[in-house]
Amino acid sequence: MARRRVGERLRIEARKRRREWVREMRRELLIAVTGFAVILVVFVTLMIVIGSRDGAIFLAGTFLGMLAMAVTFALTYLDPIGARIQHGLDGEQLTADELRKLRRHGWRAVHNLHLQAGDIDHVAVGPGGVVVIETKSSNAEWDFVKRKGVVDRWARQAADSAFRTRHLVKQHAGVDVEPMAYLVGWIPRQPDEPGRLGNGVIRTK
Repeated sequence: MARRRVGERLRIEARKRRREWVREMRRELLIAVTGFAVILVVFVTLMIVIGSRDGAIFLAGTFLGMLAMAVTFALTYLDPIGARIQHGLDGEQLTADELRKLRRHGWRAVHNLHLQAGDIDHVAVGPGGVVVIETKSSNAEWDFVKRKGVVDRWARQAADSAFRTRHLVKQHAGVDVEPMAYLVGWIPRQPDEPGRLGNGVIRTK
């Protein structure tokens, strides 16, 4: 069992996907970067010709900064797969931020527990016991993912994480506790009120 920082698994997936996307889009990216470089050279040359060396340096820095921002945006959001991974990473970070607020109430949380059978997003321990949280995020609306059976699959995943956490606690601490399983969704039009899903999983946001 290994403990990693929030969203570590998704960060690894995101880096891998970025490399794949760059290979797939290398021709288009090369054309775009070349065009940007030509424009930069033309404008900087004009600034030098008219005697504004400082202006040329400022312009070059601005152009390079814009290029870096454009490349970052493309790698993160223009690739649908990469955008979905980033969306999941953002969701896990939001959940971790909410859990951090509970520290003053005696709760402590660990994130991204890596097991042989997969990862557990969050485990929180506090006055109320042990809580296992599966974080999910989607651009699709709640009714759509629920109708497609995706929510049921998420609930089973949360219940399985709680089951594995129970055995981990018993194995390492010698205490038999029954963790509460939560599904935290960052999904458009999700009901505000908590509700119960299958396998005893509690849905909240």
